[in-house]
Amino acid sequence: MEPLEQLSKLQFTLSERPVAIRSEYRPLRRIALLALAVAHCHSEQASYEQLHVLNWALRFRSTRSTLQRYLTGDIAPTDVIVRFDPHLDRIVSLAVGARIFTLFDRNWSFLPTTRPTATGHVRVRLSDLGRELVESITAGNILVEERKFFSTVGRKITQQDIRRLFIWSD
Repeated sequence: MEPLEQLSKLQFTLSERPVAIRSEYRPLRRIALLALAVAHCHSEQASYEQLHVLNWALRFRSTRSTLQRYLTGDIAPTDVIVRFDPHLDRIVSLAVGARIFTLFDRNWSFLPTTRPTATGHVRVRLSDLGRELVESITAGNILVEERKFFSTVGRKITQQDIRRLFIWSD
């Protein structure tokens, strides 16, 4: 009997098993991290540029360290390579839909949509429910490393610091 013929006569059963998803891909964790990040921005609001930088920094210890070194002036903006996350828009949309964030345009007009516009001037603001989420995060024993990062950085993250990362000049 040929090997292929033997294989065709085998009987087997497939059973569904839980699949572990890496923590950086879990939407609820990412929403909690972004809420924590926005809470540490000026007036509890952030531009999409700020969100991308903070989202990048929160991924690993090394990226948190790089951002801290940049903010303290130890390294130049040209030494920081921020990687944009293509899924960030979806996470923000989920958070807006869950009423964790609200979206505003550059004229501070409320945007009723959960999708950002193409103007590039959309800001994300923490809602009352978002503040409650941040309070529950800080009260619990979760996201300890990330909270420690924000306690060292504090509210030092300004829009001007973020812009310097993207606009290099000689």
